[in-house]
Amino acid sequence: MSPAQSGSGLSLLAVPLSGEGPSVSLPKPIYNALPYIYLLAGVLTPLLLYSRIAAISAVLFFAAGGITLAERSLNRRGQTSHDRDLASS
Repeated sequence: MSPAQSGSGLSLLAVPLSGEGPSVSLPKPIYNALPYIYLLAGVLTPLLLYSRIAAISAVLFFAAGGITLAERSLNRRGQTSHDRDLASS
């Protein structure tokens, strides 16, 4: 059992990631910084690499960062994207 899964106070330091396969935890500062890292990668990629693939990657990085920030914001407010879709109809 990893320290993040034990009953100690260390569980606040890691965020478990769900899904298929083994459970993985990221340190909370890295988990919280990921959307901003995606946005930064979206801005820096076309500035550092001059190609069509870099532009496509930049758009995807920027979209991933924006979607992640929006979803986390909704989850903090207790909403889900499904609730938001129902409210806008």
